Amino acid sequence: MIYGAGFLPFASEVDLRTGDSITVLIEASLIGTGYVWACDTTVHRNDLAKPVVSLHQSSFRGVPLSRTRLRRRSHVYQPALGVNGEVDLFVLQAMNGAALEEIARALLGRFPDRFKSEKEALTRVADLSEKYDATYPRS
Repeated sequence: MIYGAGFLPFASEVDLRTGDSITVLIEASLIGTGYVWACDTTVHRNDLAKPVVSLHQSSFRGVPLSRTRLRRRSHVYQPALGVNGEVDLFVLQAMNGAALEEIARALLGRFPDRFKSEKEALTRVADLSEKYDATYPRS
């Protein structure tokens, strides 16, 4: 399982009895870079056609989007690079035939307060190389 364990509590108290039949449908919808989880739970008692409990829950309302986040996704928003963006841009522009070690040293020289060691800078460079290198095999 790629998601590990999860906890999906009922939105309200559910009176369960011995012999009840419970059906749970869990759905994950990829929205942007995250998932919206939905959980439909139905409880039947004594094989009755009509359920005694029917819950429809979703994480959609669980994490409200802030106005700031919505504004940043607007088609008219004009973003500015932060330090992480400047670091990534520096590394990506340096990926023109230079060795990762050479790029990491230059990165550490350009952003000495951002990286504690050459190893940390090299890790960032290697991560970006894996993600963007045109010759890196994708499987």
